[in-house]
Amino acid sequence: LLMFGTLETCSGIFLKKSLTVAAFEGCRVGVRRRADADDVEAQVQDILAMRNIVNATITVEPEDFEPLNALDPITVTVSAPTAGNSLYIFDFLADRTVSSSVTMVREFDD
Repeated sequence: LLMFGTLETCSGIFLKKSLTVAAFEGCRVGVRRRADADDVEAQVQDILAMRNIVNATITVEPEDFEPLNALDPITVTVSAPTAGNSLYIFDFLADRTVSSSVTMVREFDD
């Protein structure tokens, strides 16, 4: 029983960390000069694909980067269900959604 609990906990931690990495890398792209929300989403999708995360939802705020100035915040939120994204899902992680959010500031005025 202890082994199954450990496997479930590790699986949940991996999913959470994977979403955090994807949100962070997406945000890094978004703060660059001439980047837009599509660039951010593409980067996040690439990271999620590398980590075999499926059915994720990506939210980029703001949706329009055109009016942003240097030091304006960009937030990327990535959510994914535990179902289909874990090798082992027991009662504790069943039917849950894990989410991670990263905020950075824009580096340049365009």
